[in-house]
Amino acid sequence: MRIGLFNTKSLFIRLLAGLCILSLTLLGLVIFKSQIDTERLIAEKEAELIQMGESIVPRRFYVSQQILDASISQIVLNSDLISDFARRDRDALATKALKAFESLKRSDIDVYHFHLPNNRTFFRAHRPERYNDDLTEIRPMVSEINRTRAMIAGWEDGRHGFALRHLEPVFYRSEYIGAIEVGMFLEERMLNIWKRAVMGEWILCRFTASGPTRIAGTVEANCNIDASPTDTSSIKNKQSLVLRDGQSITQFLPLENFDGSVSFYIKRIIDSSQIRDLALTQRNTTIFYGLVVLAIASLVFAFLIRRILRPVNYLVGKAQKISEGRLDEPIETMTSDEIGLLASTMESMRQSLAAKTRQLEESNELFRTLSDTASEWILWLDPNGQIIYTSPSCQRFTGHDSAYLKANPDLIMDSIHPDDQRRWLQQISDSRKQQGALKREYRIINRHGQQKWIEHISSPVFDNDQQLLGIRCSIIDITTRKTSEERLEHLSFSDSLTGLYNRAYLQAAVEKYQHSSAYPITFIAADLDGLKSTNDSFGHSAGDELIQRAAEIMRSCMRKHDVLARFGGDEFVALMPDTTQEAGEAVVGRIREAVNAFNDPQRPVCLEISMGVACSIDGETDLMETMRTADLLMYQDKRRRKSQSQ
Repeated sequence: MRIGLFNTKSLFIRLLAGLCILSLTLLGLVIFKSQIDTERLIAEKEAELIQMGESIVPRRFYVSQQILDASISQIVLNSDLISDFARRDRDALATKALKAFESLKRSDIDVYHFHLPNNRTFFRAHRPERYNDDLTEIRPMVSEINRTRAMIAGWEDGRHGFALRHLEPVFYRSEYIGAIEVGMFLEERMLNIWKRAVMGEWILCRFTASGPTRIAGTVEANCNIDASPTDTSSIKNKQSLVLRDGQSITQFLPLENFDGSVSFYIKRIIDSSQIRDLALTQRNTTIFYGLVVLAIASLVFAFLIRRILRPVNYLVGKAQKISEGRLDEPIETMTSDEIGLLASTMESMRQSLAAKTRQLEESNELFRTLSDTASEWILWLDPNGQIIYTSPSCQRFTGHDSAYLKANPDLIMDSIHPDDQRRWLQQISDSRKQQGALKREYRIINRHGQQKWIEHISSPVFDNDQQLLGIRCSIIDITTRKTSEERLEHLSFSDSLTGLYNRAYLQAAVEKYQHSSAYPITFIAADLDGLKSTNDSFGHSAGDELIQRAAEIMRSCMRKHDVLARFGGDEFVALMPDTTQEAGEAVVGRIREAVNAFNDPQRPVCLEISMGVACSIDGETDLMETMRTADLLMYQDKRRRKSQSQ
């Protein structure tokens, strides 16, 4: 190719003018884009802080309510404690309650309270010296539970502070004897935890006749609502409020009482100046580097175009090789004129590209090393679901090494629990169709038969044309977490003395089976005879052992899926699905035989159980009514056995 002569001066002026226009345009775009990004960053950070503040209160309410619910469930099952409460034996109750309160305080429980049906305090574990005071006027929750005799929970103020409270009605021998309360104060300690978690200064405030009053906080500040009366009314109507003054954000979070009213709220003050300063610094830095880059580019370009005067065929050929990725051939500087300078520049570019190529190869090797040593299982799939890469961690999950797994890709599906395989395939399918990561939890079984819980995060990877390149999967072992969750769920539905289900679980099971297809459903109601005399003669430990042995005998005489629960004290109830009246009576017979075998003449304590059996054939009868029928038949059996022994 032959290159003609150029008008160097005219060409230089035209190119330089175009370069100036282009540079100014790019600079304007950089400044405009930086301003937009700055405002967006500020808005996103402020919105994130506000959202974190709004979410922490209901999240804390939920977690605390779970703790309170689990704690009071254990308390009401303590028959000795309930007996002391029923007998109004304050000294005996105090001995047990104060010891239990030390354990409750480790779960951040600050309130442990016994209320009488007349709204008077019987005993406060957190203030044992105060009792017999009338709470009618200051504690609506106490009046409400004594009126309805039903569980109640929520926020309420009291003599000693604003707290999340849980009140449970207590019955003794079918007679209402009062209520038990546990709770957690919202005070400076908790507000400091929130401050460390989501920033800001937190102040607990209360609406009073004279205006908002500070109760507690992480900083000395007033509770004023610097807004219109309409905004103040919105807070009282359970709506959060956010005010900005340029340097700070003030967030008002209403705290809804148990009855739906709002008398307390949280005032959170966030210093937004740091966010704005950081965003402005980022913008100025971007503009500065943009100017530097444009200045350098302009100088280099101006210098180069002055030197482009001779044919560049040689350099074009070298550039073509570089574009083809052939970076191993050096570019020679044959002259010291413009072509020589351009050749030298292209040689520098070639060396830079070669260095970056080596860096990229090293980065790829580093990525592979990191993936190979990561605890999580990294898995790359092509658009058809075939394995591109799997990290060595797969052996900890499946029992197969990466080479074997890649050669046998079907082993991944074989390792997924059969009940979870359809959801796994659905997640992979969904990842091909949408942007963003998908997260699911599955069970996996390795080649040794061991089961683990995993968290599977799948993310699609697209090219610049939005064509799917593959799917990146990250798999984490969450077995420990799932085991803890299952253990916590078991504790909330189990009886601590016998290990059987508790009353709450039985009631849930009755609701579950009411509209099921498991009919006929048979209930067995059982009650230990003479437990009180055993407790009086040999102590409560002997009575507890008798209850445990009775539970073991009844459990051994039933099927694994039958629901056997300790209903309270010395009472047991069994729910047996797909069981006829005759089959239920046969179970009772087996229990009686096992009891007779247990009762040794040499044993000082004799086990006697009265039982009643009732069956619902087709579900037309309410299951609760069937259970009550079994209970009545049990008491008939108790009277019959008592008359025979006289």
